[in-house]
Amino acid sequence: MRIPSKPVPAEAIELVDQHGPDGLLIARTQLAQARDAGDDIRAARWQTLSDAISALLEDRKSNRAGEHAAAHMGTLHG
Repeated sequence: MRIPSKPVPAEAIELVDQHGPDGLLIARTQLAQARDAGDDIRAARWQTLSDAISALLEDRKSNRAGEHAAAHMGTLHG
C-alpha cells in the first residue's frame, strides 16, 4: 500500500468506508449544493473531500489491481 503524499481527511475515509464509490457521488452532490447556495466555505470543504475521495478510490483500485496481478503470478509460478 502506498503512503498518500498529503494527509487524507478522516471524513473522506469514512465516506469511502461506508459508501464505497458512492461516497464520491455524495461529496460531489454536497459540493454542488454548496455552490448553488453560494456557500464558499462549505464548497471548499466538499471540494477537498471530493478530491481526497477520488484519490482514495484510485489508490484502492490500483491496490486491487496489484493484488490481482500478484495472485495471478502465484498461480503461474506455484
